[in-house]
Amino acid sequence: MTGTEQQLFDVEMQLERQASLQRILMETALHFINLPIDQLDQGIGDVLSHVGQFTQVDRTYLLEYDFVNALIHNTYEWCAPGISPEIDNLQNVPMALVPHWIETHCQKKLIYIPDVGALPAEDPLQAILEPQGIKSLITIPLISGEDCLGSIGFDAVRENRPLSDSDITLLKFLAELIVNAKHRLRHEKMLKQAAEELQLSESRLRSALAHEKELGELKSRFVAMVSHELRTPLATILAAAETLLAYGDRLDLAQMQRRLHKICERVGHLQAMIGDVLQLARIEAKTQEVEMVPMDLAAFCSALVEEYKERTALDHHWIYQAAVAPIRVCLDPQLFRQALDNLLENAIKYSASGTSIELFVAVEEGSAQVVIVDHGIGIPAGGLAHLFEPFHRAANATMIPGTGLGMPITREIVLRHRGTIAVESEVGVGTTVRMTLPLLEED
Repeated sequence: MTGTEQQLFDVEMQLERQASLQRILMETALHFINLPIDQLDQGIGDVLSHVGQFTQVDRTYLLEYDFVNALIHNTYEWCAPGISPEIDNLQNVPMALVPHWIETHCQKKLIYIPDVGALPAEDPLQAILEPQGIKSLITIPLISGEDCLGSIGFDAVRENRPLSDSDITLLKFLAELIVNAKHRLRHEKMLKQAAEELQLSESRLRSALAHEKELGELKSRFVAMVSHELRTPLATILAAAETLLAYGDRLDLAQMQRRLHKICERVGHLQAMIGDVLQLARIEAKTQEVEMVPMDLAAFCSALVEEYKERTALDHHWIYQAAVAPIRVCLDPQLFRQALDNLLENAIKYSASGTSIELFVAVEEGSAQVVIVDHGIGIPAGGLAHLFEPFHRAANATMIPGTGLGMPITREIVLRHRGTIAVESEVGVGTTVRMTLPLLEED
């Protein structure tokens, strides 16, 4: 082959090589456009590998610059077979070690060193590149507007690897593709984060709206309770007071005392209602003091039933049964007494005279059980679902005095005792309330 023929052959090979590199980069550009966001990182690594193999260099890599902390991080690397990777050695590298390198890239200029061995001995780059066995390299800055995000680098380790101007132009194009891919990756992540935050905001709004609805319903129930439970005793108090004012001089002592007792009774009712509201708030806010002491639950319940039997005004039939005794638990006697009182008073209030009220105490499945059964009016299914909501009254109970606070308070007391409460009821048949408490752990 003559010299001219050799030159023509070299030119043809160079043109063919450039055409192949252009094809690789154009395919890469199209690939990046259609690549899903979760595959972009892998896509950047793949294109560095393809271009590295095509250009016959030994190592390609991507460095990211952290100007806030003045550090360099190697985030991608491809190495030819037999070439030692450097990615682990190029993490958190201080920028102060290569100020000229960083300054050059920030000026949107590439660094091309065809022969590292030809660098002056005093050049700081020689002390960095020669230990890595690098014979020639090119690094191209990744520029976004006026910002330098980092650089892509191509190292030749086995032998010097000169690059033509056409090669360098195409590698610059690759740098632009990578910058665009990084932009897309960042924007997609921002969009995803924004979507997640929007979804979270929508979720919070739906919580907030549900809470607002719940508060509205609570307010309505409270207003309904107040209008009934306050108006009735206040009307009684007012009527008694007006009678005393108008006819006090004509009433005998018994008549006056009867009206004064009525006033005291109604005031006591109002005080009890206010006390229930305040206590529920204290219990829910965990500010109610609880003093737990070891007790025999069977004896505690038995004594309480005996108290109710001795009330002459009550004409229900009381049934008490304890499967075993003693049943050792830890209780706050005052609080738990209130919980039982609430349940027993409900049983009395919502069941007819002469019917039975049953209280059973047992141990089942390693827990203490307290079961109260009445044979009263029962609770409709719709009311049962809202039984523990403050101020809620079942549809068939609105004509019976009550605040709708007894069951919420009882539930909170049981929870403070690390227990559970469940209610079963059928209209016209009766109601069963089951409380479960942990047994005392004996030493």
